[in-house]
Amino acid sequence: FVILGKRPELALRTPDCYIQLANRCMNGKPSEWPAAKEVYDTFYEWKIALSKNPKELNENQLEIRNKFLEADKEQSKMSNSDFTSLASSRQYQYDDISSIMAMCNHIGTSHKDLTEQLTIL
Repeated sequence: FVILGKRPELALRTPDCYIQLANRCMNGKPSEWPAAKEVYDTFYEWKIALSKNPKELNENQLEIRNKFLEADKEQSKMSNSDFTSLASSRQYQYDDISSIMAMCNHIGTSHKDLTEQLTIL
């Protein structure tokens, strides 16, 4: 989710096609978000690319398949300590927690709800 314009970072070696879709979904302007059908169709295309026999795929599907498999291969080389440091490096640091609280009060989010959501991170 996005708080005060800050968005989560994506994992290292994430395929570009995934990064582009994620960035569109996290765009600060809702008018720039992809339609639900586009997201569904994209995920469905990725599912096909990853589940079918490579000999049955077209060139675009093969490219998608290779990018995801390459990313999985690279990420599997990372040690558990790499993942731990990656996860902890992604925690958000807010200099002005009072502005977040004020924003939540404005949109009707309670302090308890905010604390629970930030704890999830």
